[in-house]
Amino acid sequence: MRKLFMIVCAALVFVACGDKQEQSKEVTQEVEKQEQEQKQCELKVFGANPALTVMLEILYPEGLIGLNYKPYPEDIPFMPEGTAELPILGHTGKNLNFEEIASLKPDVIFFADNTLDSVIEPYTKIGIEAVKVPLFSYEESKNAIEAITQSLSKNEACSELIKPRGERLLDFLAQSNELLHNAQHALESNETQEAHSTQDSHSVRPSIYFAQGFDGLKTQCSASEDKKDLAYQIGGVNAISCDMISTEQQTQIDFELLAKVNLQVIFVREIPLFKELLENPNEKWQALNALQNKKVFYAPSTPSNWLMRPPSIMQSVGLVWAYSKIHPELISDEVAKTHAQKFYEIFLEPLSDEEYYRLQGL
Repeated sequence: MRKLFMIVCAALVFVACGDKQEQSKEVTQEVEKQEQEQKQCELKVFGANPALTVMLEILYPEGLIGLNYKPYPEDIPFMPEGTAELPILGHTGKNLNFEEIASLKPDVIFFADNTLDSVIEPYTKIGIEAVKVPLFSYEESKNAIEAITQSLSKNEACSELIKPRGERLLDFLAQSNELLHNAQHALESNETQEAHSTQDSHSVRPSIYFAQGFDGLKTQCSASEDKKDLAYQIGGVNAISCDMISTEQQTQIDFELLAKVNLQVIFVREIPLFKELLENPNEKWQALNALQNKKVFYAPSTPSNWLMRPPSIMQSVGLVWAYSKIHPELISDEVAKTHAQKFYEIFLEPLSDEEYYRLQGL
């Protein structure tokens, strides 16, 4: 009997020890889970315009609460996983949905630095942090990356996640700028030589027309000798100077004006127009030098504008690409392609040779 009693006691002690070990294991697992959660960046963010949203898709897609517009089918393969299904919340230019944004409780909303305070105030009143970002031109891209990275590095977890991405993006931007700087330096040397021999320093820079709108008759002018103008940045001059039209904003022009200027290169914003000019242009378009010399290009916009307004970080790819179309002797197509593929590989999704040309409407 005594022996049986001892066996029962030993069994109870064993069971109790087992329960303690199991409880201890559960506590340890719970602590580890809490520590892991603390190590994750849980900020929720929104970009109030497409250029800011593209930047956030690169720097912090995990925290993005919504998009500005429904993605185009061709954009979706190059968007971070899950972002294409996010709700459409509008943007400051059109239908910014305050109620839905507020219901999603973002920690931070990023606005362009020219956004009116009256647009921002409703968000700050309900405790959402609003950050203005300098993002009106390609030259401000570096400052924009730094501003977003700094704003999101609010704790160790977010800093460890986002800062390396910001550094990689800044490094790529520097590589783009070096390619463009070297090309511009070589072109300016050619301009100087040309000026000495022909008294015309502009003959090495072709005239470029940026065809916007579905009819191609919307565009933006530039002041003469404006080195910040898009056409100048890619090795040309804008065919439409601001003394020809009444505004520096995007404006509608007529075909008579196009016929008067010597259009040597055309970059097209809308793919249907590009296909039309490529396959079946009307007589007016067909008479232009750019079409006769097959110097018409579609400016890609996947996943955002490579070239035209509104500017985005994709111009770090697009300016190099456009330069290769204007001056292949300074930046070759192969260099431009490799540069684009590097960007997509690092920040989006791998881009094959076939996809690279398909993005150009080819």
